[in-house]
Amino acid sequence: MLLEVDLAANPALLVLFKNKKPGEVAFELQLDRYEYSLRHVSTHLLMKELTKDAVWDALETGRAYVAFDWIADPRGFDFAGFVDGARHEMGSRVPFADGLRLAGQSPLPVAWKVFRNGKMLSESTGKTLDVTVTEPGNYRLEAWLRVAGKKLPWILSNPIYVR
Repeated sequence: MLLEVDLAANPALLVLFKNKKPGEVAFELQLDRYEYSLRHVSTHLLMKELTKDAVWDALETGRAYVAFDWIADPRGFDFAGFVDGARHEMGSRVPFADGLRLAGQSPLPVAWKVFRNGKMLSESTGKTLDVTVTEPGNYRLEAWLRVAGKKLPWILSNPIYVR
């Protein structure tokens, strides 16, 4: 695909094109093909059935997480809030109450990062995570894995909103 640029309308681009003649290629951009790009990161929906309505319900209520599936299979990941015997999925709005705890589960041992209102609250390692909620806020998890000696984000949860 070729793109023509009107330098009179975009004078900030003159530096980029100063040694180019009309019709000459200034630069090329090569993007990954969709089949590669789409395998890089996936959105996983929590649904009880595979229907169009269930997909929309999961998206609208935030029952989802993002995972870099090329690192490892994220099946078995879970993040939920628990209070008074009730389970609250990602995307839930939960009233703050004594005894409210957040639990995470991973199919592999990970480095957990717990965030409250966008700021890291705590870190731990293992296949499971259990955090007591002491104040309202928006809570989410990140699960990190070490790959080839480098820590990489693997799973990013949607938040649980504690009000």
